[in-house]
Amino acid sequence: MNHVNLIGRLTKDIAVKYTDNNTPTATFTLAVPRSYKGANGERQTDFIRCVIWNKPAEILQQYATKGSRIGVDGEVRVRSYEDENQKIIYITEILVRQFMFLDSKKYQNEDSEPFVDGQEIPIDDENLPF
Repeated sequence: MNHVNLIGRLTKDIAVKYTDNNTPTATFTLAVPRSYKGANGERQTDFIRCVIWNKPAEILQQYATKGSRIGVDGEVRVRSYEDENQKIIYITEILVRQFMFLDSKKYQNEDSEPFVDGQEIPIDDENLPF
């Protein structure tokens, strides 16, 4: 069985590319925090390479930005190629089958307190019911 579920944040905006036969694809890195803290008391993060194909790649690009929190479901894939020095290079990545937005693009860039502008609000004591 080869099944992976991850929750993390995008390290940069998604950039869709198209293959020669016009198939959309995108490669991105997901920052996934570990469930425990290291010896220094800080939580460690793994940066996991992911690839997504077809319409889901375009949807992810349209609605997610750097810092977006998403969940991905997929499988581990290992591919290899030979570099210019005839050395075999292995690449491990997650082939994303499905994803889920865990926060909304609409609210990502807004203030956490949208009604606070630093201005004092005058209140007339005569209008209070008590």
